[in-house]
Amino acid sequence: MAYDNEETVNSLLEFVQTNISKEAKIVTKQAKTVHINLPREVNIQTIFTTLYSDEAAEAMVNQFLVSQSSLEDVFLALGE
Repeated sequence: MAYDNEETVNSLLEFVQTNISKEAKIVTKQAKTVHINLPREVNIQTIFTTLYSDEAAEAMVNQFLVSQSSLEDVFLALGE
């Protein structure tokens, strides 16, 4: 998900927490991209329906990628 400034990032996180999962957390921010972690039990249909909505466009979501954590991600998280 792309962002321009800290206010936009906070607004984007609030949008995801309100519409997809209250447990959503920002994992990383790079360049104009923010990675948000969602709990595994979130319904994939909810994610796509929400992110393809007009409200998502208003929240500045212009691209998104959905993926599962890799085994490497899990081990890196355990090492932190």
